[in-house]
Parts: sequence; C-alpha cells; structure tokens
Amino acid sequence: MVGPKGNFGKPVEGVLITVPLDKQVHCTSIKVNVGSAKFDEVKKAIIWKIGRMPQKTPCFEGSLVMRGTARDQGYKCSAPAPLILGEFKISGYSVSGVKISGLSVMNCGTTKPYKGVRTITKAGKFQVRTST
Repeated sequence: MVGPKGNFGKPVEGVLITVPLDKQVHCTSIKVNVGSAKFDEVKKAIIWKIGRMPQKTPCFEGSLVMRGTARDQGYKCSAPAPLILGEFKISGYSVSGVKISGLSVMNCGTTKPYKGVRTITKAGKFQVRTST
C-alpha cells in the first residue's frame, strides 16, 4: 500500500514505485487497484506507475516465480531485505517551509519579469528499506 503520511493540501503527482527483484526471478503475476504495473525483465524490477495519488489507497499484490532446477529446491534469495524506490512531486508546496516574500530584478532592460514565484517539491528517488 502507498499513501502520503500527511495532508499537504496539494495533490501528490508523478508517483512511481520501483521494486528491484532477485536475478533468479523468472516471471511475476502483478495486480494493482490504481495505475499500472509491469515486470521489467531486463532490469529485474517491478515498475508501478500510479501518477496522481487518488482518494482510495493504492494497493499492489502479486507473486513471483523463481528460476531453478530440482536440486535447487533449497534456494534462498540472494538479495538483502527488499528495497523499494519511490519518486513523486508536489506542485506549489515547499517541504522546508521556506517562503519567498519578495524578489527584486535589476537591469532587465525592456523585458518585463513575471511577478509570481512557483514552488515545487520533487522527491527525486528515495529508498524505503524493509525487513524480512
């Protein structure tokens, strides 16, 4: 499940969740209630594009099929505890709380500057570490 921890008063957009998997994963069965998810065979990762965070809580569930032979029945996943990568942005919101009260532009010639200031919070990429 994915969701914001607080109410920002602004929509959370561009939500992208990436779940890297072990190299032994052969295929997956993925089901999501919001957005679209796919298994990237080359990167060995599940990529879940949610987009704009909806009112209902986005949920993801699925199963994995591991590659192996009969003698590999005792195979243990070589990856450490699962790692989840997330990306998002919130337009018109400053996480730090920094506000710009004024802006002075000098020597702009004949160009008339725009008087507004736009703020955006962009997560880039962050990791959520889980335990097994």
